[in-house]
Amino acid sequence: MKIYVSHSLTDAPIEYLESKNNFKKNLEDLGFEVLHFFGLGSSPSAFEVYQYDIKNVENSDLVIIFTDRPSFGGGQEFQHAIGISKNILVLKNKDLKVTRMILGPVQEYNNIELFEYDPALNYGDILEYLKNKYLLK
Repeated sequence: MKIYVSHSLTDAPIEYLESKNNFKKNLEDLGFEVLHFFGLGSSPSAFEVYQYDIKNVENSDLVIIFTDRPSFGGGQEFQHAIGISKNILVLKNKDLKVTRMILGPVQEYNNIELFEYDPALNYGDILEYLKNKYLLK
């Protein structure tokens, strides 16, 4: 199963980025194929990055959207995934608020699911949920 994980990138602290990279590594360790986006460092043009990330959304079986930090790119990826009817898992930190621009589609579309996670568990609850839902069928 191919998963694309969307999260804040450009202005995110290094600890945040490391935690998301660890999450993606844990997904791969479980047997999921993670479709990665270009990181910050050396990358092609901005348009090539956009095309690459949108293609990853299109090629995924599941799009995971972290809502714990603002992300214009994540919003674009979320909207594109909605437009092409991808299965979407919106991850909400239980201690933070989420915009109604995310919650509205969660309420309206059957292919979008909201999972409220506990940040103290280092994403263990999310990983357990994904394993049970997609790997232990």
